[in-house]
Amino acid sequence: MQFRYSDPETIRFGQARKILAYFIGSLMLGVFAYGLLMFPDNPIHPCKEHVYCGKQGQPHSQSEFDAFSRWDAAMGWWPLGIVAIALLRGVKRVRT
Repeated sequence: MQFRYSDPETIRFGQARKILAYFIGSLMLGVFAYGLLMFPDNPIHPCKEHVYCGKQGQPHSQSEFDAFSRWDAAMGWWPLGIVAIALLRGVKRVRT
């Protein structure tokens, strides 16, 4: 019978990777939820000069449009977050 030696540094590194993966996932979920709650009628787009409208034509201010644009840009980083989580958690391939 063999006993495996588990290095404490390896254990800490594994725990740190797991915590970082959960942090990134929580951050992604928070950004997504923020957009759902703050911009239920997205996308906000320009309809006239200095006037912005939502999906159903509700008027929005310049600051709301700017906030939506920043959120939309943040959502563009989602694929990178998914890849980071997959790499941190260790992707397991399913063999058929």
